[in-house]
Amino acid sequence: MRNLVFLNRGVIRPESTLAPDLPLAASVFDIITNSMTVALGPGEFDGAIEVYQYERTGKANLLANFEVDPQDKLICFSHFADSCQLIFIFAQGDIVTASYDPNNIEDLDSVVVEIVGSIDDGILSAQWSPDEETLSMVTGAKNVILLSRQFEPIAERALASDDANKSKHVSVGWGKRETQFKGKGAKAAERAILESLKNSGLKEGEAIRDPTMPATVDEGTKSSFDTGKVSISWRGDCQFFAISMIEIINETENRLIRVFDREGNLDTVSEPVNGLEDHLSWKPQGSLIASTQRKNPNDKNDHTVKDILINPKFVDQKEELEDLDLVFFERNGLRHGEFSLRLPLNTKVKDISWNSSSEVLAIILDHSIQLWTMKNYHWYLKQEIFSIENYKIHSLTWHSEKPLTFMLVTEKIVEIIDLAYDIISGPTVSPTDVSMTGVIDGKTCNLTPLVIANVPPPMAFREITVKDNVNDFAISLKNDKFAIITANDIYFARFSLKKKNQPKIFATLTKDQLLPEFSDINLRQVCFTGNNTVGVLADILPHGDSKIIIIDLSDIKAPNVIMSLDPPEKVILMKAHSSYKSITFETIRSTIYNINPIDYSINAISQLGQLCYEYHIVCKSTEVGDELINEADSLVFGLASNGKLYANDRQISSAITSIKVTQSHLLLTTAQHQLRFVHLNNDFTTYKVTDDELNISQKTAVGNHNNNNEHTISFEDERIRAIERGSLLVSVSPSNFSVVLQAPRGNLETIYPRIMVLSDIRKNIKSKNYKAAFITCRTHRIDLDILHDYAPGLFFKNLEHFIDEIDNEEYLNLFIGTLRAEDVCENKYRETTALPSSLNDGIAHVDISNNAIGTTNHDSKINRICESLLSVLLTSKYQTKYLRAIITAYASQTPPNLNDALRLISGFSDNDEKEKSIEYLCFLQDVNLLYKTALGLYDIPLTLLIAQQSQKDPKEYLPFLQNLHEQEQLRKQVMIDDYLKNHDKALSSLHEIEKQQNTAEIKEEFDNYMILHGLFKQALKYYHYDNDRKNEILKHYADALYNDHEYHESGIIYEMLGYYKDAIQSNILAKDWQNCLSIINSNLDKFGKELEETCDTLVESLTEAHRYQEAAIIEFQYLNNIEAAIKLYCKDHRYDEAILMTSKNKKFELISEIIDPLIGEGFGTIVELVSDCKAQIGSQLKRLRELRQKKKEDPYGFFGISEAAGNGGAGEFDTPDDVSIVASETSTKESFFTRYTGKTAGTAKTGASRRTAKNRRREERKRARGKKGTIYEEEYLISSVGRLIDRLRETEPEAKRLMEGMIRLKKFEQAYQLQKSFEDVLLLLKDNVAEIYSMTEDDRTRINDQGELYLIDVIPTPVIKDFDGYAVLNY
Repeated sequence: MRNLVFLNRGVIRPESTLAPDLPLAASVFDIITNSMTVALGPGEFDGAIEVYQYERTGKANLLANFEVDPQDKLICFSHFADSCQLIFIFAQGDIVTASYDPNNIEDLDSVVVEIVGSIDDGILSAQWSPDEETLSMVTGAKNVILLSRQFEPIAERALASDDANKSKHVSVGWGKRETQFKGKGAKAAERAILESLKNSGLKEGEAIRDPTMPATVDEGTKSSFDTGKVSISWRGDCQFFAISMIEIINETENRLIRVFDREGNLDTVSEPVNGLEDHLSWKPQGSLIASTQRKNPNDKNDHTVKDILINPKFVDQKEELEDLDLVFFERNGLRHGEFSLRLPLNTKVKDISWNSSSEVLAIILDHSIQLWTMKNYHWYLKQEIFSIENYKIHSLTWHSEKPLTFMLVTEKIVEIIDLAYDIISGPTVSPTDVSMTGVIDGKTCNLTPLVIANVPPPMAFREITVKDNVNDFAISLKNDKFAIITANDIYFARFSLKKKNQPKIFATLTKDQLLPEFSDINLRQVCFTGNNTVGVLADILPHGDSKIIIIDLSDIKAPNVIMSLDPPEKVILMKAHSSYKSITFETIRSTIYNINPIDYSINAISQLGQLCYEYHIVCKSTEVGDELINEADSLVFGLASNGKLYANDRQISSAITSIKVTQSHLLLTTAQHQLRFVHLNNDFTTYKVTDDELNISQKTAVGNHNNNNEHTISFEDERIRAIERGSLLVSVSPSNFSVVLQAPRGNLETIYPRIMVLSDIRKNIKSKNYKAAFITCRTHRIDLDILHDYAPGLFFKNLEHFIDEIDNEEYLNLFIGTLRAEDVCENKYRETTALPSSLNDGIAHVDISNNAIGTTNHDSKINRICESLLSVLLTSKYQTKYLRAIITAYASQTPPNLNDALRLISGFSDNDEKEKSIEYLCFLQDVNLLYKTALGLYDIPLTLLIAQQSQKDPKEYLPFLQNLHEQEQLRKQVMIDDYLKNHDKALSSLHEIEKQQNTAEIKEEFDNYMILHGLFKQALKYYHYDNDRKNEILKHYADALYNDHEYHESGIIYEMLGYYKDAIQSNILAKDWQNCLSIINSNLDKFGKELEETCDTLVESLTEAHRYQEAAIIEFQYLNNIEAAIKLYCKDHRYDEAILMTSKNKKFELISEIIDPLIGEGFGTIVELVSDCKAQIGSQLKRLRELRQKKKEDPYGFFGISEAAGNGGAGEFDTPDDVSIVASETSTKESFFTRYTGKTAGTAKTGASRRTAKNRRREERKRARGKKGTIYEEEYLISSVGRLIDRLRETEPEAKRLMEGMIRLKKFEQAYQLQKSFEDVLLLLKDNVAEIYSMTEDDRTRINDQGELYLIDVIPTPVIKDFDGYAVLNY
């Protein structure tokens, strides 16, 4: 959809100074000094050569001059600015260099001119490779010579006519008899085929032939317009070059294209093509070689029968197959497509040339050039530019770094022409934003309103055809008028989208009528302002001064030239203001001007940072209805050719490929293949689009939470959308929320960006136009929660207005039924501009009454909305109309309020309405849940209605419901509640039955039901004042506690009820030795004989539980076993108690017999533990350092160890040096965190878990093990050190008691050794604990089963306190 716009034409008139009237020979660009070099001479009678360098300021420097033979001809000229060397190649065979001093250009004597080589047979053609490292030449003796930049020979090869036989063009033998299967009935089949061919549309008398073979085979005869020139063209990568020249084959002159590699080896030769001419140009960034073919009028059967069968028009047009085509060859020499140049057959083509980006193909004619581009496999003629003063064009040279800048060398002048891409589109202002888009194709303007008819190019909705090739055209504000300029005329056409008529040209003005006072002008650009004013940008030739012509088009049949304006500087680009209220233009100094539509005064708006080939102007304060533009408040966005984006004179971004503006947004596409929206209410004096913003399409706020990831907030930036690689903006329609993009291959894609849709929805919500907002949400699949979430206060204040606006029960059901618990405006549809706080004012004052509903207001968004709507819908005004919506509101609550919904339905008097409502409710909720809920209401008829809507077997539920129907109410309630497992309610009903009947059977049933379901506490509430019944229940309760191993509580209850034997047994099992012995001592008459046995049992159980101190008390006080008591005290490191007991009982010998050996055992145990801890700290600290160093040096390899180690392999994830470790958005290569989840980036984003519960448990076991070489090892090592610290803290009190005992027993050395060991290990921990527990945020990042990022809990760094030892040992 892009067109080429003519920006500027610079003219240089080189004149020789040393020799008179030297002809213009050649000109080249100098990209290093940003200048151009022109060679003059030799003249007809003067062999002088002069070379001038023209700077951008206009200054001309004479670089060199020398003499050659006047009859010689310069066929190749180059300027190597990096080595200050000029290269001349002459037809007579001389290769001349001229080296100059850049610091002393004016001294011509310092120029060194020398002949570096000479070819005796002369040179037919020569061409340097694009990298200027290799020179290819064809000599008069038909030899190919390759020279290096230092003119050293690389290769030489003779061109022979038998080269044509060396190319083995591939043929699979289609149509040949030997490739056909000959089976039974083959001849009959052939006859049937021939009969069908006779009826295929061929004319009478035409020979029947194989339909897959062409009617004639080309012999390669040359065109009558062939000049015999030898042409050379290099491929852009300098690896191959092609030569086109005439060879005599079978006594006829044929033109062949030979392809050579860089070493001079013949690669391929083209297939024979009749009428092939001498023009040759290899596509720099492709595999196609372009040339021209002039079809002979006698070659009328150039299509196969198969072609004619597919396209019957060829039969009627065989006499018209006279054409001038541009044909393409592949490197292998085979044809690869063609297109017609749409020129008369006798038109002379001088040359063809690709631009450096391979996007534009220039056809050089005698007095003009045609510029062609290709999209969707169709070739468009975009521009035809004529030379000044009708000079003959000699050559065209494209700039190697500026793809749309070229140089024309004519007879007397050099023209430098700048072009730019431009998309001709209509207004983007509502309501006329129908995305009217125009495409220039030769004499045709293709028009397509993309909103109405998205016709894929090269087709179009309407076409306007004029007499000459179109250079530019414009579209009016209402999309019904069109202004078209050609080289000589401007046409005015009109057609109506409403009437759907064909376009018609109503008037034409010649350029003489536009500016009659000037002899020659160049019409460059045209634009509309409003619907009736046209501006035409013209250049006054030959000087190039700009004029802007204003034309009144109120009467399209009689356009009126109002005036012509003189811009202050040369105009580069002219466009309509984005509001279509005025004409604006950009000058050569990057200044933007506005033309006042009232008095046509010219006022400067802004100065851009550099010359921009695309710009748009917006006014923040100008309203839609304003007639004039507020120039002081205008904001200009300009896009330069290097991708820099400017807001006035300030650069706000780079790497931008296209831009568009609407009334509220700036749209831009980036080199990162994203479509980005920028709000126009930003402060562009400080605003800047950062690289981070452009590269992030989804922002995720990651919290420090567990694996459930409940608090992770994820939201998509509405301003950023990924697009197809290389797509560009074509048009934007705010009122239709659409953006049209064109991919590089030419296909169109219409998208509806979320931000444009949401902007309209928010605008409608603010204006309380809920119906329009709802329809937009429904059309574009936006969650309907936004109707509430965007402005909750406004929603609750206007509930009745909301219902009245929607005014459709189905719509209201859809809104209620799709409500989400989360706030969609906080994550999914987060607004990127500030929400006015006034929209939420009053939400705290909204009274959501529950009296009419009878339910409790849960703290949930869904419940708040449903209950608020119910408070309105249950009124008499709405209840009948919105009955289904009321049911939906009940069913959508969390949890569903099915009780009230069923009560509502149960109250209907109309049985048909009741059945329909039940059917609808069963659609909303699980029918089994409804069945149980209805049973819980004890409404058997309603339950039967629901059961009939389910898949239940009537044989199952009918007997059950019949039985219930026959029961008394209380018994019915017991049966229903027991069936629904509402055991509390069933027990309550049994209690009511017991109160009424009070029989032993009912009491037994009550007790059994209570015991079966463990309802003791509820039963105790019923018999709180009936002591006998309460004690019975308590006995059952104690028995249940005993069976459930709740021995402590059961023992208390048994003791309270007087069941002492059971109480003693429970206390023994609970290890409650005080309670147990107190019961025995209180009842010695019953249990005195069991005292000793009970004490032995208690000691044994307490010892097993490591409760040595309590066991020692029983041994000493109740069993009088002092030795056993002392041993137990020592086991608990209670040496002070043990020593006290020996001294109190005068058993001093026990100190040496029992206490001393046990202190030695305790010392050995604790010292060994401390030594092991110290060794463990050292080894784990060393391993942590190794892991972190490896992760720092090779993070990808570090995270890849897991799977390789787990699979028993090594080196499975070796990363090459040239591979980025950053995961690509479109790549399925494992990222860092794939090692944790087993998901690629694609599957992680879907949120679909690929792991079962079993896999998750296995993953947890891996994490707990912390196997060496896995990703969990670091976390495991840190946790292991934490467990070691906890163990040391637990052991520290025991160590202190041990040291106290050793000091009292005069074991100073051992006590000092123990204290020193403890202090050393704690000091080691204190010095390294910060390093051990240092984990960065990246180290803690994980991906859960839903593909969301979360952080594992921070492992807190423990505080290591000094060992509180004994001062007496510190010496």
